[in-house]
Amino acid sequence: TVFCHQIFANRSWGVAAPYTLTGPMGGKKYTTATAAAEGCMTRKGCVGFTRTAKNTFILNKSTKLTNKIGHISYLLIGGFVQHGGYLWSEISGYQLASRYTGRQWGSDSHAMNHCKGSTTCTGSNMVAKNRYQMGQGTRLVKAPGKKVFLQGDEVYTASKITWSMKPGFTLTTRVHNRSYGDLNSALSVFFFLAT
Repeated sequence: TVFCHQIFANRSWGVAAPYTLTGPMGGKKYTTATAAAEGCMTRKGCVGFTRTAKNTFILNKSTKLTNKIGHISYLLIGGFVQHGGYLWSEISGYQLASRYTGRQWGSDSHAMNHCKGSTTCTGSNMVAKNRYQMGQGTRLVKAPGKKVFLQGDEVYTASKITWSMKPGFTLTTRVHNRSYGDLNSALSVFFFLAT
């Protein structure tokens, strides 16, 4: 059994293998996970999608997981942006209460670049259309029509899967005793071991 997160259509999806989500919605079947993610976000009541053993993707309306060999489930978690080696939570209608005065940037990516290089910045506030400013602390305040990007974990992407890196920590349970020469080789066996 494997659980992780993947990013499709700028949203984070919890991945469970080998599982299927109950409550198929019927209708269109998709040929890619990205298309299924986009379809799910525009369909009322959709909470996730499942890759079937036939490599097609169907939409689901229930969060209940059922073990099923050959299937992989994707459950919608939230809005994220991956930028500069970090995962940023995108929260609409809020801003960091404490923000830096002065300089503003014309894009979220420019503000994120400056934020990740700071020891006190915790996110980027959208203060107006195409205007972004760095913020600090953790307290959020309501800000209708605006949003904030909160800096999260450092991440690494391999085989279309985003992995969170936790410096200074190690996992305690090993799947097997094999060693790999590089990170990509170790991560490439992920779904092979799961299904």
